[in-house]
Amino acid sequence: MIRFILSQKNEKELLDELALLLKGTVHLVKSYNGHNMVVHLTNLDKVIIYFTLNKLKTKKYRSYLIWLKVYKLTIDKKFALSDKLEEIDFLRKQINKRIILDKDIVRTMMGIIE
Repeated sequence: MIRFILSQKNEKELLDELALLLKGTVHLVKSYNGHNMVVHLTNLDKVIIYFTLNKLKTKKYRSYLIWLKVYKLTIDKKFALSDKLEEIDFLRKQINKRIILDKDIVRTMMGIIE
């Protein structure tokens, strides 16, 4: 299942506003006393439009670019090809890693041009 999850501590009101805009839901995550805003497959186009217009400014930007690549590969049904399935699995595991990369390197790596 493809979905978009944005996690944040101490920003429930912001996540509630985003959830309204993106037709998502907000859930408490007790393990780290924060919240997740979740958007499911049918509304992911709203996530892409929103974050194309309103860029993330933290390490979440890198995670978003990786998520976007996985999303595009999945929507294009590339997961049926074994090499693409391996790429999707590799990328999926890179989301939220604490590696900091230059934004230009990330764009090049993801094949996304703004």
